[in-house]
Amino acid sequence: MLAQIKNRFRRAPAFAISVILLSAILAGSLCGLQAANKAEQRNYDKLWQNTPVKLIVTNLSATRRDNLSAPVFVFQAFNTSNAKNNLTEYVKDVRMKASLSLDLADMNGQTFSNGKLVGITDPGISGKLYNSGREQIKWFDGYSSAIFHERQDVCIVPESWLSDTSSSATSVDTQCSYSSGSPVDPEKRSANHTFTIIGTHNTSDTIIYCPFKTIQIVFGKMGRPLELDAIEATLINNDLQDEVREVSKAWFAEPNPTGAKTRWDYSWYFYYPYALDIDNDQLVSAERSLKTSMLVNEICAYLLFVLSACASFFVGFLMIRQRKKEIALMRTLGSANWNIFLHFSIEQIIYVVFGAGIGALPFLWQPFDRLITFIDIYVLGLCIALIIFLNSNLLSTLKEAD
Repeated sequence: MLAQIKNRFRRAPAFAISVILLSAILAGSLCGLQAANKAEQRNYDKLWQNTPVKLIVTNLSATRRDNLSAPVFVFQAFNTSNAKNNLTEYVKDVRMKASLSLDLADMNGQTFSNGKLVGITDPGISGKLYNSGREQIKWFDGYSSAIFHERQDVCIVPESWLSDTSSSATSVDTQCSYSSGSPVDPEKRSANHTFTIIGTHNTSDTIIYCPFKTIQIVFGKMGRPLELDAIEATLINNDLQDEVREVSKAWFAEPNPTGAKTRWDYSWYFYYPYALDIDNDQLVSAERSLKTSMLVNEICAYLLFVLSACASFFVGFLMIRQRKKEIALMRTLGSANWNIFLHFSIEQIIYVVFGAGIGALPFLWQPFDRLITFIDIYVLGLCIALIIFLNSNLLSTLKEAD
């Protein structure tokens, strides 16, 4: 059999080489599509691991993240480990902001009545959690972000308050006020606090930035419950999104694009005004892109399978047409159709397997199951062509046509 195949290859090398090249191209294309799928999956897995998912407290429509006036239990949801269904075990890098209106005096004795004391968990002031994103901090000699974290009675003031040559710490006196009770008979509460200035920011706003733990002290001095302007955290593991979404229902409503009030049965609030937005848009977009890409690749793979079946059927037809005299001779010598079928099938299978091995070699013959499927489909199409043509009057028709 092998000797006959070698002789046949010598007599008609162009036909054999064409079959080998065709199978190599189809097999290589199938393996390339699978390799592209794996590369897309690896990129997505890498993005999944390296892209932080933010948990951000918002209003119900998720359109406002600042100036929330959120009550103290919102703070407890992220910071009290003994609270029921708390989120502390799921989050890291909790960032918070709270503010108070205040009266203050600068170094020249000038007073301001429209200022704000803003407590922040870190001095990276830029971003949605804080102000406009234009803030830049200039630290005095010997001070840094780490000291801002460690100490309580320190602050950052507008650079317009100080001279250009100032580079040493000084102090500023503040008085924060709070009105409670009914609008007719409000109760006025106030608290004084002195800060050490360790740096400046370049905005024109009359804002003093201080550590968040300091503003908690000021709230306590006035006997006022803590209110948060903004709070966000980073999920410690992106795989916990569904679990966090379920646990957070004990604290927050679901964001509602319409902003409609949401019935909430976990607290004394009849309608709950706060929602927790899980900011995973980048991951959702990447997952959608991955699924689309994999779907397109799968469709292309199925099209290649169909193409291989059609190509093998056409190869069978061409082989019958090209070798009709040989087939006629074999029949004259008494060969049955099944013997002719077996001889031609084995010859083509060897060509196809050899070509598929060459085409899939750059991909280390992976995925092997897809290669086997390709070879099976190719052989099936070839066998169908041989069965149809060997059991028809095609040879007589071709002879008459000649």
